[in-house]
Order: sequence, then C-alpha cells, then structure tokens
Amino acid sequence: SVLVVGGRSSAVDVARELRGVANWVYVLEKGCLEPTSVGQCTHLPLGSSLSPSGAIKLPNGAQATGEPVDVVILATGYKYVFPFLDSTEVGLHFGPVERYIEPLYEHIV
Repeated sequence: SVLVVGGRSSAVDVARELRGVANWVYVLEKGCLEPTSVGQCTHLPLGSSLSPSGAIKLPNGAQATGEPVDVVILATGYKYVFPFLDSTEVGLHFGPVERYIEPLYEHIV
C-alpha cells in the first residue's frame, strides 16, 4: 500500500492513478479533518503518523483501517524555477513563494 503526502493537484492525481494498482492508498492532507475511507482509499488528517511497521496511527491514537504502508510518495508541491530565462526580460512572475507563473495559461512556458 502507498501513502501519498499532500492534498493538492499533484497528490490527488497520483492517488487516482494508484487506486487501480495499489492494494490500499492513503492520502495525508491538511484539509482533511477526520479519516475518510472510500473503497481502498483513506484520506488522513494532519497529525497522523507512520509507525516503523507501516501502520498509520491517527491523531486520536487509533490505528487507521487498511494495510501497512510499503511506499511513501511526497507530493507536497514544487517551486517553479527557469534559470535559463531572464524572468524580468520575458515578463514572468512566479508569485510570492514561486508556486505559480503569471501571465501564462496552465503555467506553460
């Protein structure tokens, strides 16, 4: 089974792809307030922890339903960096924490 850390687009995309091949998929996301399972996918709130045996312990101390975790995928986002472009010269703005690109459609250069 797989633990995907992150709750935005990249994590959701990865989790959707894994549902068809992994025995169980866990998604740890800050927007989740309580554990929610649909089929063999469980969304986990922040504060959940992974034990050395692969079991997931919830913030309330209970163990999450599902199989032990074999693989962890960090899908926590990324920063846009184009060192080969002079962003000022081409008019690109990467936002306050470099998490998006303006004025491009779909962040495509």
